[in-house]
Amino acid sequence: MDVGARNSQRQLSVALLTVAASPHAGKTSLIMALVDQLRDQLNMAVVLGPDATSAEVEKFEATGVAARAVAAGSEAEAGLSALGLDEDRLDLVIWEVSWEQPCALRVLSTEEALEMLPDGPGAMPAAEAVALNKADTIERLGADRAALAADAARLWPESRLFLTSATTGAGLEAMAQWVLERFSSVL
Repeated sequence: MDVGARNSQRQLSVALLTVAASPHAGKTSLIMALVDQLRDQLNMAVVLGPDATSAEVEKFEATGVAARAVAAGSEAEAGLSALGLDEDRLDLVIWEVSWEQPCALRVLSTEEALEMLPDGPGAMPAAEAVALNKADTIERLGADRAALAADAARLWPESRLFLTSATTGAGLEAMAQWVLERFSSVL
């Protein structure tokens, strides 16, 4: 399925941003921060994976964003209405998918990226964009921000790269702009 298409195999009527992340990459916090960036421009919902807690779902719901947690193996093609989401009222659904799946946005912690860079991305599936999250820890980890960005750009030349921090807000404005541009033809 085209990760951005408004009209997919099952005729989804909303833009779909699929997100995959490694454990402890700060994915939920990053998604929450991205939602905050886009809140005034888009009607959104979030579909979290099976490891999501009820507290995480409630956190999104408290901000006025519909959120659901789905079982492992669930696909976006299963339909939003089956999750109780009204497609007619949504512009964008941010859907967490498993690490093994291709996605629009792949999230790694900067620490994980630093460990991965010497050996290459291994079996990391393709993504339109890669967010190296927790960028506020780069210097504390003894790394150089510019060198990290250059190494990551070499590893993932086909992906748009973002150094982000849900804690400080770094990189979030640029990522939100990418989302708006990426889906401009379907929003």
